[in-house]
Amino acid sequence: MKLEFKKVLASWLPMLRVFKRFLPFVKEEKRRLTLATICMVFGTATTLATPLPIALVFDGVLFRKRATGLSEVVKEIDHVQGTPTALAMLCAAYLGILALDALFDYLRAVLAATAAQRIVYKIRRATFENLLRQPVGFFQAQRGGDLLLRLTGDIAMLRDLLVPSVLEAAQQAAVLVGMILVILCIAPKLALVAVGVIPLLTLAFVRGSKKLSEVSREQRKREGKLAAWAAEAFHAIGIVQVFNREEDVAEQFSSSNRKSLKAGVEATRVEARIGRAVDILTGVGTCGVLIWGAFEVRALRLSAGDLLVIMTYLRQVYKPLRTLGKVSARTAKAATCGERVLEVLSLESPIRDAADARPVNSLHGNISFENVVVSHGRGQRALDGVSVEIRAGERVAIVGPSGAGKSTFLTLVPRLMDPTSGVVRVDGLDVRSLRLRDLREQVAFAMQEPGLLGETLRENVAFGRLGASGDEVAMAARRAGVDLIARTRPEGLDAPVSERGASLSGGERQRVALARVALRNAPIVLLDEPFSALDPQRQAALEEALAPLLEGRTALVVTHRLERLSQYDRVLVVSEGRIVGDGPPQEVSRTCALLRAMLAAQGVESRHDVNPLEVEAL
Repeated sequence: MKLEFKKVLASWLPMLRVFKRFLPFVKEEKRRLTLATICMVFGTATTLATPLPIALVFDGVLFRKRATGLSEVVKEIDHVQGTPTALAMLCAAYLGILALDALFDYLRAVLAATAAQRIVYKIRRATFENLLRQPVGFFQAQRGGDLLLRLTGDIAMLRDLLVPSVLEAAQQAAVLVGMILVILCIAPKLALVAVGVIPLLTLAFVRGSKKLSEVSREQRKREGKLAAWAAEAFHAIGIVQVFNREEDVAEQFSSSNRKSLKAGVEATRVEARIGRAVDILTGVGTCGVLIWGAFEVRALRLSAGDLLVIMTYLRQVYKPLRTLGKVSARTAKAATCGERVLEVLSLESPIRDAADARPVNSLHGNISFENVVVSHGRGQRALDGVSVEIRAGERVAIVGPSGAGKSTFLTLVPRLMDPTSGVVRVDGLDVRSLRLRDLREQVAFAMQEPGLLGETLRENVAFGRLGASGDEVAMAARRAGVDLIARTRPEGLDAPVSERGASLSGGERQRVALARVALRNAPIVLLDEPFSALDPQRQAALEEALAPLLEGRTALVVTHRLERLSQYDRVLVVSEGRIVGDGPPQEVSRTCALLRAMLAAQGVESRHDVNPLEVEAL
């Protein structure tokens, strides 16, 4: 028995941990919850009072007997006993009690639901904000569909655990205790029979909850994988269709769907077994009380009205137990969802402000890397001991083979990631010592993936700087050629953009990303393959339009197009995480074998001193 108790307690610990962790969110709604609790108390009282007028009709009006347990109440209406007035009074009292019970139940439900929705809103916002603080690498390692399920479905199910289920369980427990006390006052022996099955009922749904928690955890895990698979399939729909893989992808989805179905059916079976056990045990208890009560009435030790009250209460006593069983099942599922939400909410981003982070209002743009190493899993190094200094106002092209570490180089400046070792400085200050928000305000970044939102062209450009005026947004759009896109659409700059910018071409998406950079007006400009989707003529025109924007700013531009290197002040050649060439374009193209090979491979210039093996290696 002691071992069983420990198992039961262990099954409830995750639920208690989840509730404790989210308690601060619950406390913020204490005013509504207090009012809901008051309504619950009054509702409990009206529930307890509901069968009393009916009992008085039987004992005071129909049979004109004074029930042993209700004799004092019968005396109060003695002067109208047996008259239509008494019946009318008792019916009115019954309707009045039902009306009050309905009113208190309505108020409790509305207040509890409102508090629950507000709590869910705050938890979802806190979870989403915490996700936004995670480094880029976190999202590359996670499956987006599963994160979305945690952010939406799991948090919604968590709502049951935090408010409605707690209040409902508290009310049912109060009703249960109150009714047992009333039955004890009327017929103590029958009360003992009635409560005899309660320990068995409690054990049944508590043990069932343990099993339900296990299968619910597996079900949510399966559903998370299912959502992730669907999201990935939709994202890669073009590849799926062009390779005629619709049937294969559908079959893989069906396989995951079947596993989710099996887990869901198992959860339903466990929940049904709990309900079946509760129904059987409550039926046994009801029969026992009815048989004993009938003998008590025949022996004139109990009136028919008293037995009616007891049977009514008994039905109500067992109803809370059934409800508690359902609540237990819901909270078991909600606790599982809560654990999944907590996994996200408890994440701590390695990229965060130091305790003594200093604010910074403006930067000149001097950037230095001091023996910087960036390691990815299993010892792979994206950057390997990079040391370089870039002066404010320099325009630097970063070139090299794919996978050499060029994009990683850029992401270290605004702290999208931190180096494994070494220091990145801006204006002589370790970027980790600066307030993160202030540092990023000084950086404009156009990434390889433009990251467009499902909004309008105007809103996507305005994303570059909060509070920018309409004229500033329009000017940035003109500089990057977004106005050319707008002219082809009836809505102009207010034309909608589909999710991820799928309604735009690759070049158009890059123009929007560059317009954000133009609007940002930051002293440090980072461009990662900004012209890769543009033809050379449009690239040249766009570069000329953006030239005034880069004037006087520190610009780091990752590019594979080498025909226009002469427009940069400096070239960094990166290979296998190391800088193998650094200097003015003409000098580096003469002294760096890798750059010479890359130039030759692109036909930028014909040189007889290029090693064919170097070209072939590219």
